[in-house]
Amino acid sequence: MTVNARMNNGLTLQGGFTTGGGVRDLCEIAAQLPELYSQPLGMLQNRDVASCRVEEPWLAAWRGLANYVVPKVDVQVSAIMRSQPNLLATNDPGSNGLSQSANYFESAANVVAQLGRPVAGNAAQVTLDLARLGDVYPERLNTVDMRVSKILRFGRYRANVGFDLYNLFNANTGTAFNQNFGTNGATWLRPNGILNPRYARFNATVDF
Repeated sequence: MTVNARMNNGLTLQGGFTTGGGVRDLCEIAAQLPELYSQPLGMLQNRDVASCRVEEPWLAAWRGLANYVVPKVDVQVSAIMRSQPNLLATNDPGSNGLSQSANYFESAANVVAQLGRPVAGNAAQVTLDLARLGDVYPERLNTVDMRVSKILRFGRYRANVGFDLYNLFNANTGTAFNQNFGTNGATWLRPNGILNPRYARFNATVDF
């Protein structure tokens, strides 16, 4: 959904959002093919039995734009505001994006004790995901970018000189996270990447 408004005083407003929630149910398939839980490339690899059905929450991404030209002085001021879920990209059309994992590394000996049989591939350890798909999402990404420019006119030529200010409020929200749970979860979801810091870019364009 998008809404546009152009006011008589030179103010332009634009805003909108997209939203959706993915649902994937593989329970009937998993009941017939339980090996999907253990195959290296299986859809349910390293997950518990209840994860055969995934219901993602509805997540909205918002975007707004405001633009105003100050009369007489021809100074243009604009800002873009964004608020979006903090997701991992996926090519799955039935998903908003991947949630975060909580990978726990269990020794093969403990797994064998529970299964009563050797671990497939005789692996020394087994990775178990303690977080179900669609359950764990980090803090949303909220940013504001601003632009101020001066319009210059030279006969039939027109120039626009100004600067862009990205991440106006210098938000430092995490964008990548440690997904290994470890032994007690002390470092789980610790950010290992954050938004780019606030910075300015000067630019000029000429129309002729």
